[in-house]
Amino acid sequence: MGKVSIVLNSLAVGISLLGIVLIQIIVSENENTAREINHIQKSILETGSKIKEQALEISSKLMRQKTRNEDLSEEISEFRKSSQQSIEKLEETKAQIKKLEDAISNMEEEIASSGEREKEAEAKLQDKLQAIQTLRSEIPQISQKIENKKFETRDFENRSNDISHRLIVYSEITKILRQHYLDTVSDMRTYARERPWIEKGESLSIRLGKVDLASGYIALPEGGTVGLREDMYFSIFHLQEEISKIRIKKVFRTHALAEVIPLVGNPHKLLEIREVDLVAL
Repeated sequence: MGKVSIVLNSLAVGISLLGIVLIQIIVSENENTAREINHIQKSILETGSKIKEQALEISSKLMRQKTRNEDLSEEISEFRKSSQQSIEKLEETKAQIKKLEDAISNMEEEIASSGEREKEAEAKLQDKLQAIQTLRSEIPQISQKIENKKFETRDFENRSNDISHRLIVYSEITKILRQHYLDTVSDMRTYARERPWIEKGESLSIRLGKVDLASGYIALPEGGTVGLREDMYFSIFHLQEEISKIRIKKVFRTHALAEVIPLVGNPHKLLEIREVDLVAL
């Protein structure tokens, strides 16, 4: 009988050591999984930051382009005003020439009708002719200035249209980046809110199903929908007292089957209680 006890104790110690090794392996796997998840979340946050920086940079470019476009519009308005003034000056010059020509005609008539004022009229005529010649010499310069103003106006209008088109393209790019950023943030929140697993140390309050200590199995009314997975280990607590430890043997969508880890705690208390807390190991 003593040998049998020694064998049973040795067997129990071996099983305990095996359980400890399995627990260490599972804990290591869970830690690796948690590190991978943290790395993924960090990558998502870095991507969101880069998208924010790109969106801010594009917005800054849009503002600079818009300011430049406004400056060009003001310059175009000034050129148009200057061109209009040149045209008005040309018309005024032509009117002066017409007036002088009319005056010359009148003077010629006066000369013809009055010989006494011939010399005076001739002198005035020369002055008027000189003034006309001066004004006529200015006409090509004024016409060239008008043409230059028209060319510069068309050039600024083309540049303004090009910048307006680029502003529209930048606006579309900003909308796409903003939507991508909003979708990324939404996916991150959904990912954190609906994660389908149970972390180490998290607790789950449930009502125990049928407890069969003879076979060592316990029915649980929760399954894969709350994050239970096969070979997960839990401590069973009742009123902050650890009763026993279990391992998830089989998992279905809405229920699961667990087995009691032998020689740990006091599994007989499970026959007396129903509401317990499962703490993930």
